[in-house]
Amino acid sequence: MGAFGDRLRREREMRGITLDEITESTKISRRHLEALESEHFEQLPGGVFNKGFVRAYARFLGIDEDQAFCRQSRAAGKVHLHRGIVGLPEIEAGLNNVEIFSASHEGNSRTRRKDEDDYLK
Repeated sequence: MGAFGDRLRREREMRGITLDEITESTKISRRHLEALESEHFEQLPGGVFNKGFVRAYARFLGIDEDQAFCRQSRAAGKVHLHRGIVGLPEIEAGLNNVEIFSASHEGNSRTRRKDEDDYLK
């Protein structure tokens, strides 16, 4: 198990919550919850489902949903840009030549790639 899965399991056990209780409340299958805790992400359906699973699990435990998703993304080896912070996997993968900049629109800032700006025009 990795740091992400261990942390979820520890948070759940500290609160005395069973996987069955989370399954009943969130309607996420027990096998998917077990896959999250054991970091067997290949057993999950992928895409928005994974994000939804992580956020629902975190919400049930009372921990920060966005932070949990960022940790899961890093554990899965995916680059996830969140609140203007470039994830380490992107840097470690040697993608330093991709220009990253912050854009602000009505006070809401986010990070995006330079070529994304060309697409949005």
